[in-house]
Amino acid sequence: MRVARRASLALLTVLACAAPLAAQRGELERKAFEDRAAGYRLKTPKEWNVVPVAPDARGLGLAFQAEPERNKGPLHGRFRIVLVDGAEALRAWADRTVLEVLGKPSSLEDLAAELDEPVQAKGLSAQHTRWQFEGLLVDAWLIEHGTSKVGLIGTVDAGEKYARSWLALFERAATSFEAIEAAAAPEGAGSTYAEKLAAARSEAERTPGWRALPTPSEKFILLTSCENQKFVDEVIDRLERSREIFEQDYPPPGDFTHVSIVRLCARAEEFHRYGGTGGGVAGWFSPQTTELVLYDAKEVDRNMSYAVMTHEAFHQYCHFLFGRSEAHRWFDEGHGDYYGGMKFDGPKARITARMPGGLERLSVIREMITLETYKPLVEHLNYDHPQWQGQGPSNVSPYAQSWSIVYMLRQGMLGNVHSKVWKDEYAAILPAYIATLRAGFEQAYREERARRTKDRAKADGKAAEASSAAVIELDSSDLGKEVVRRIWKEAMTAAWGDIDLVQFEEDWKLYVKKYLKD
Repeated sequence: MRVARRASLALLTVLACAAPLAAQRGELERKAFEDRAAGYRLKTPKEWNVVPVAPDARGLGLAFQAEPERNKGPLHGRFRIVLVDGAEALRAWADRTVLEVLGKPSSLEDLAAELDEPVQAKGLSAQHTRWQFEGLLVDAWLIEHGTSKVGLIGTVDAGEKYARSWLALFERAATSFEAIEAAAAPEGAGSTYAEKLAAARSEAERTPGWRALPTPSEKFILLTSCENQKFVDEVIDRLERSREIFEQDYPPPGDFTHVSIVRLCARAEEFHRYGGTGGGVAGWFSPQTTELVLYDAKEVDRNMSYAVMTHEAFHQYCHFLFGRSEAHRWFDEGHGDYYGGMKFDGPKARITARMPGGLERLSVIREMITLETYKPLVEHLNYDHPQWQGQGPSNVSPYAQSWSIVYMLRQGMLGNVHSKVWKDEYAAILPAYIATLRAGFEQAYREERARRTKDRAKADGKAAEASSAAVIELDSSDLGKEVVRRIWKEAMTAAWGDIDLVQFEEDWKLYVKKYLKD
């Protein structure tokens, strides 16, 4: 996502908080953080962990963020730089940070300020404001900088022994601010792989310890903080080989040129800070940012990293294969786990029925069939996303059931399912589903773009031909729920309409119990 440039107004926001365990006043880094596009530099807290900024947050103006190491700053500290368009947006980011720190919503706009006075910061006029919300001090500096405004916000627990020292540190960060010559911001990431890689490298340089790497196929760009090059090379190899399998099973259209961004964190802690996740999450793909995010699980089982990587890589591929749209969960998650069982122990990757550790599905679905806790297929296959996720009996049950259905269909298409449970018409289910789904979304997007182009031309008072020159990016959320439901229904009818679902369910259960080999 490209951040819109604002020539007249930029706001720098630095957010932090402290907890009673903090035992140091803190120091500033000797080398300042520089934002050349916005034209400033300032020093940040020393030895704090710099957290990469996600694309969607960058689009909202977040430029930099860091959190302290334990015993090197406030235990729940935040330090952020945000480009916004004024004091109201500054307060919104402060409210957002209060919510993160305390887990409670605040409205500083409605709260009387303890301090609100004009001051001078390094010869520049500034406004210094301080609030206290449920024991949390929120200290804000809004500095005049030519036609721009730069703000610093620090938050610290009012009961913290070193609260005043930390507030003094944030003041020193504010007064370290210097204007520098602004560089022209790039207009997007470009269209060629070289341009996309250059943009990724420029973005990676904003976060110390991160780099952007190309891949041989030029279908991926890897952003990573990992220093273990052997592991990084293995990740790249597996990404490339996984994509080959995806494309064999589901060939992309001729104009499919998307470059997938994969972010590989060196440690679980770094991964969780970046995504705001907790234990139990080993990787994810975000349709909003289109990033695939992973970490090196060497402390647990690196094979888990590889399995999750392949699972999420299919989600990423499928997202763009459908034109930024989603399939039913049985198809999407079933295939993610199907490819997650891929093994790379030879010259060719091969699909297996086993995934590492807690990701294994075969024993789960066998138990579900034995105990009859699975969902009837007429329900399971037609569930929308929330229904699928909550069908139970456990949080892994829907994954196991969808995986086993996809495993049977894909292996049957390869001739690897016993004739006792396989019928020729089953081979057409997946191809019919994906072809109808893709065609449905493509047609819906054409119609929606035509409508928006017409509206744009009418609003601008220009010819439709001139107005249509601008690219209109859409995803399924732009189509409305009714349109998406119609497309899904058409795809299900094409795939399953001629299938005796009662017989298929019996064949599927027998396959899982007797013929699905480990």
